[in-house]
Amino acid sequence: MVEFFRVEGTGESGTVSDSASISRDLSQYAGDLVAFRLISENQSEITLESIRISYDTDGDGLTDNVEEHGIRTGVDTVHTSPTDADTDGDGLSDGEEVVGRDGGAYGGYFHLKSDPTKADSDGDGVGDYEETRDDYQIRYTDDSADTSGFLAALRGDDDPGKYLRAHAAESDPLAADTDHDGLDDRDERILGTDAGRVDTDGDGLLDGRERQVGEDPTLFDATPPRINGEVSYWTTLTPPESHYGVIYGVFDASGVTRVAIYKDDDRYVYRELSPPDPATGEYVTFDVGFIETSLDALQRTTVDIRGEDRHGNAQRKTVYKRANFYGNVAKEYGGGIENPGSHTTSGCCPGSRAASGRR
Repeated sequence: MVEFFRVEGTGESGTVSDSASISRDLSQYAGDLVAFRLISENQSEITLESIRISYDTDGDGLTDNVEEHGIRTGVDTVHTSPTDADTDGDGLSDGEEVVGRDGGAYGGYFHLKSDPTKADSDGDGVGDYEETRDDYQIRYTDDSADTSGFLAALRGDDDPGKYLRAHAAESDPLAADTDHDGLDDRDERILGTDAGRVDTDGDGLLDGRERQVGEDPTLFDATPPRINGEVSYWTTLTPPESHYGVIYGVFDASGVTRVAIYKDDDRYVYRELSPPDPATGEYVTFDVGFIETSLDALQRTTVDIRGEDRHGNAQRKTVYKRANFYGNVAKEYGGGIENPGSHTTSGCCPGSRAASGRR
C-alpha cells in the first residue's frame, strides 16, 4: 500500500505546507481499521489537508492505480498488469523496469529502464534481464605491439593471455546498438566487443568498421598498409640518364601517414600525410644520372614503395626489378618482351599528379 498526503503546519514562522508519499506493506491488517497519526516536532498546529491511499496488489513497486491507468512516458503509454508483478515474464519486476517519474507522485511522466511489457525491449536479441543484470567480460589488446605478441604466441609456446586486457561490459536494454558503432548489442556479445564503447581496442577504427574491412575489433590494429604500384622505365641519350615513372596506391583503414619510394637503397620520393588518409596515391617521376645509369647496367635494380600508417605499422614492397640495363624479368613478373624495361603490378591507384627528384 502507498499513501500520499498533504499537511499544513502553523507556528511562529507562519503556515508551512508539505506533502509526502510513503510505502508500507499493510496486508497483515486486511479487514482491520488502520489509523494514521501525524506528530509535529515543535508543537506547531498540524492540519491534514488530504490523504490518498493506493494499493500495490502484486507487490511490484507500482500502484494498482498507475498500472490500471497506464504508465505515461512522454512518448506513449505503457499498460502493465496490476496483478502480475512481471507483466512480460522477463525475470524483472515491473517496478524494476520503471525507474522513476517527473512531476510529483500523482502526475508527470515515468522513466523506463526497459519496457515492462516486452521481454526484449529493443529487439536486439538480448533479453532485458540479461542486459540489466548480467555484464560480460571482454578481452582485447590496446596497442600494436601487444597484438603482434598475441598473434605470435598463438603460433608458438608463449602465453597469449599475457598480452590481453580485460574489463566488464554492459549494454542498454532500450538501445539495440548501445554505442552506435554499427554492431548491434547481440553481435557485440558474440564477437566479444564492448557494447558500450564504439572502439573496443582504441585503435581509432569503430568496431563496425573493423568488421567491414575484415579486421578483428578486439585486436589493436597491427596490419601494415596495402601497396599497389606500376613502374615505367626509359632512357635518354641527351642527357644520358635513366628515368622512372611510378604510379602507386597505398591503402590502410587506420590512415596512411607516410609514403616513400626507393630505388635500391636510395630514397627518391617522400610524403607525409596529415591528417592520415585511408587511401592515397599519385604519379611521380625521378631521374638517375649517367654514372648510376652505367652501374645499373652491371647490377640488379629494384624500385620499392614503403607505406606507414598512424600506428607505425609499415610495409616495404618491391614493385619493380630489372636484372640489368637490357635485361628483363618477363617470366617472373609478366612483363612483355616488347617493353623489357617495364613492370606492372595489379591494383588501382587513387589520384594522379607528378613529382620528381631524389631525396
